[in-house]
Amino acid sequence: MLARGSLDFYPPRSAGDFFDYFWAESIPPGVAALHAWAFACAGGAKAAWTIPASLLQLVALHEIIWRTAQHFGHERAARCACLAAAACPLLTWAVLLGQETGLTALALAGLAWALIAWRNNHSGGWAALAGVFAVLGASARDYGLVFPVLAAAGWLAFRADRRTWLEFALVAGLALVWPLRTWLLTGNPFHSLAVGGVFPVNERFVAWAEAEAATLGLGWAEAGRYLLLLAPAAVFGWGWLVVTALRRGRAAWWGLAAVAVVLALWAGTVRSTNGGLFYTLHVAAPALAIGCIAAGEALAATAWARGRLTWLAPALLGALLLANLRPTLALPLNHVRTPWREWPTFAASPAWATGLDDETMAIVARARATLPAGESASVLADAPGFQRRLAPLGIDVLPLWSPHVDWLFDRSLSGEALVRAWRESGVRFVIVSKGQPNLDFFNRRSRWQDAPLRADFVGETPRAAVFALRARE
Repeated sequence: MLARGSLDFYPPRSAGDFFDYFWAESIPPGVAALHAWAFACAGGAKAAWTIPASLLQLVALHEIIWRTAQHFGHERAARCACLAAAACPLLTWAVLLGQETGLTALALAGLAWALIAWRNNHSGGWAALAGVFAVLGASARDYGLVFPVLAAAGWLAFRADRRTWLEFALVAGLALVWPLRTWLLTGNPFHSLAVGGVFPVNERFVAWAEAEAATLGLGWAEAGRYLLLLAPAAVFGWGWLVVTALRRGRAAWWGLAAVAVVLALWAGTVRSTNGGLFYTLHVAAPALAIGCIAAGEALAATAWARGRLTWLAPALLGALLLANLRPTLALPLNHVRTPWREWPTFAASPAWATGLDDETMAIVARARATLPAGESASVLADAPGFQRRLAPLGIDVLPLWSPHVDWLFDRSLSGEALVRAWRESGVRFVIVSKGQPNLDFFNRRSRWQDAPLRADFVGETPRAAVFALRARE
């Protein structure tokens, strides 16, 4: 974004766009813009410059949790809610991860704050603030339009008047800007999502994603164990929402619906997110924030939390906070199996090797040296990191779903036309990440082994294999 000075390349549509950006997606640029602003201010694109923004998101989230819980049970509920959030390692990690879930957690907690505050005093400005938080959520992820929808559900539940709806709509309408732009550019407001086949998509990208997803297990029991161990207070809050909703509390019904929607979104991403089951749980961060608010309300409302026992709930939460301090400092690593000196809190992230320092790139460089002088040597890959890693060598990398390699997947081309397209494309090498699904996808979908082409094995590392794409003589 900083190098190009614009977003004309995004979402990627042309072959040239895919040389700059790997994924066929249209995620709203809220997080990317935040990081770009940090890099521009710092004068360099080092990951460390994103830390202040992530820390501010965590502080802001706790502030909103405090203010929301205050509307239910004054400072006692607010204190318990913030302690519950601090004792939730999964929520802290999801915010400090530096991805979209810091903003989405802020968005949903902020919506709860604005809605409850408006319900309590009907004063002006809360509807507009709800619109701001709805836009914040919509700017963070392609599923972000659920936040304006959840806000609208809240206004319906609390029977907002026409003026409140108007104030909210005037601000929340900005949430439609990015989907409309994407729709105009690609014909699909969500670009990489099929949406029931109504909109056009990059079919090769969707097929590759589905092939990857088919090999992943869901592991619901394991996910439940993670939540109970790393977010117990939030899970307790969800239970309180169920109990309160059964008593016909409008706010509880809204909170329960919001948690259900977020968890449904998380469940939908489990099979389509690289990184494993635990990593996908960061998507549940907004639901965890709502759970912590509900836990604060629950602990402040119970009879044993009053009188002489007012100290008990904060003390229990304080003990839980201390018990979960180690995983809070260690996530996403296992705090039991990993020495504390290697935890992310204490150890700097290892520098990524690039150029000839990277084993895979060195294989490509040696293979390129065998080509005739002046011949182009672009690389086709199935993982985005290769673009950054090969950049110091001046080698272009493009994804297998780029229009630039449509010929490789076109079964209607004659052998002569296939070789001609191969020569014109400049693609001479293919990098396949280790894992049978990736190799199976190439074998089933592409023509890299169909005469008159052939893919010759060049070399491998523990994580990838390199092939040279040639024409048979």
